[in-house]
Amino acid sequence: MKWKGITYRFIRSNLMVLLISMVITFVSIYFGVQLMLQKNIENSLNNSSYLNNEMIKTAADASIKNHLRTTSETYLEITQYYYNQYKQGLMTEEEAKIESMKLISISEVGTTGYVYVVNSKGILVVHPFEEMIGVDISDRSFVQSQINLKDGYVEYDWKNPDDEILREKALYMTWFEPWDWIISASSYREEFLELIKVEDFELQVLGLKFGNDGYPIVLDYEGTFLIHPHQKGRNLIEEKNSQASVIEQSIIQKNGILEYPWKNPDEKKYRQKLTVLSDLPEYKWIIASTAYKEEFYKPLSDLVGLMVGIFIPIIIIAVLVTMKMSITITKPIIKLQKTVLEGVNGDLSTRVELEDDREDEVADLGGYFNQFLEMIEAQSLELKDWNVELEKQVDERTRELYDANLKLVHAEKLESMNELISTIAHNMNTPLGNALMSVSFLGQRVEKLQTVLHNYSIASKEIKALINQLTMAQEGIENNIVKSTSLIEMFKAILKTHNIETIEKFLVRDFVLSIIEKSSLEMDKVKIYCSETLIIDGNMFLLEMILLQLLENAAQHAYADMTFEDIYIEVIEIEDRVLFEVVDHGIGMSTEEIGKVFEPFYSKNKSLDATGLGLTMVYNAVVNVMDGKVEIISTENEGTKIQVNLPKTQAL
Repeated sequence: MKWKGITYRFIRSNLMVLLISMVITFVSIYFGVQLMLQKNIENSLNNSSYLNNEMIKTAADASIKNHLRTTSETYLEITQYYYNQYKQGLMTEEEAKIESMKLISISEVGTTGYVYVVNSKGILVVHPFEEMIGVDISDRSFVQSQINLKDGYVEYDWKNPDDEILREKALYMTWFEPWDWIISASSYREEFLELIKVEDFELQVLGLKFGNDGYPIVLDYEGTFLIHPHQKGRNLIEEKNSQASVIEQSIIQKNGILEYPWKNPDEKKYRQKLTVLSDLPEYKWIIASTAYKEEFYKPLSDLVGLMVGIFIPIIIIAVLVTMKMSITITKPIIKLQKTVLEGVNGDLSTRVELEDDREDEVADLGGYFNQFLEMIEAQSLELKDWNVELEKQVDERTRELYDANLKLVHAEKLESMNELISTIAHNMNTPLGNALMSVSFLGQRVEKLQTVLHNYSIASKEIKALINQLTMAQEGIENNIVKSTSLIEMFKAILKTHNIETIEKFLVRDFVLSIIEKSSLEMDKVKIYCSETLIIDGNMFLLEMILLQLLENAAQHAYADMTFEDIYIEVIEIEDRVLFEVVDHGIGMSTEEIGKVFEPFYSKNKSLDATGLGLTMVYNAVVNVMDGKVEIISTENEGTKIQVNLPKTQAL
């Protein structure tokens, strides 16, 4: 069997799916059972803790109630005694009341508890605080209960005059009807601890069991076991026992679930325990219901073993079945593989041999492969033609992308230059204007000096020579300033924002003739080919600047080392656009020069008096202002053609 083939992959994939399914099933069951057990453990321990709490509270309440009842009934008997003394004539009724009140007022219940007397109207008759005697407290809810019940047990909140906050309190009352006295023994619940005897409910608490070894515990805030099946009375914290940290954590946490290792004195090793803690703050006790974790999770361990015993036979059976199924599939696929290999090697006439009695996906695949080969064979010739056509289109798109990239690079350079030129022009205009004014003034002063010298017939050769030198210097400075001013005006013309002229209709031929007249060329040296009726809506200022620059550029560079020949201007109307062509038969340009000719300050001949901004100005005006195109077609020693393509109707 080929272990890297389909059979191996089939077995691997099936086993992978089976294992994943089994793992998901196992994990789902395992964690489901674990969660159920965890909830059962928590519920069991919480229920036990709740029962312990209720049992202890009930026992405590019974002890408190009995104590308060005994106290109240004792003072009822005392009152009855003095009342009998009064009835027997041994003392007056007032004296009997005073004696009873003396004894009641000095009574104590617990640490701060006391006995008081209130009548059926809610007025205090006896109270350890004299300022409270005679006070109507009938508006208190617990007093209303006393007025209604007269005998029984009541819990309520109370604050003495020297107390800051309300505290929980309980009372037991008895009614002495002859004097309408409700004799009440009361005490704060926080002081009831001394009234409670653990022995009263210890057996009931220890009688609660959960699991095999689970048991309840009661310890105080100091860490002393008040109830424990093995360690009652011990304080592991004071003993500095190794397990004292568990007790300390229980005291800190007070409520909730705690998990920890534990070992009883009669045991040899630690076992993991779960404990539910419940706080009884009024008694400063912590009730704990504890059990060993292994008892609750034993069913989970049994479940793991059972599932492992089931999964192993399932995996073995799945492998055997998968191998059998894969053989029935791979055998015809091997035949198909050989045929496919022949087709890959170039034999498009090969075909898969199909079995007549086989009707399944493999047979369908063989039929589809035969159809595929027939289609490939029929379309192989067409693909060759398509490849040729595709190569042509790729070449064309490549050239277009190259041209677009060149334009983009030039536009970026021009944008940067525009910013520079704008700054230069702005900063140079004012000083050049002032310099021109100063030179003009200098010329006026020289003329006036000449007049004065002439009128006075002063014939000094040195003065006349000086005047001639000043005149020449003034003319030279003025010429250079005028050139600088013209250069700045050309800077401005390059900027995209320099488009202040209006759009107007004009005859193109007459317009071109007027431009030739303004140029330095002779009229008979420029040949025009343009319809006499062609009219366009355009920016005459920019178009004049463009054509004049192209003519001057041709006159200056085209025939630099050759006999001057004619320059041709042809204007062609193409649908809604107009094509201006300026053609010369001069020295032409190389490919490298064509790529740089629109760059600012580029000049082919550095010796000429040129700024290198002419064609930059043309490009900016055509492309960035007039929404047109400009293209140079040139071959060295064969001449140059510059084409300017503009909309027939231009917008501002």
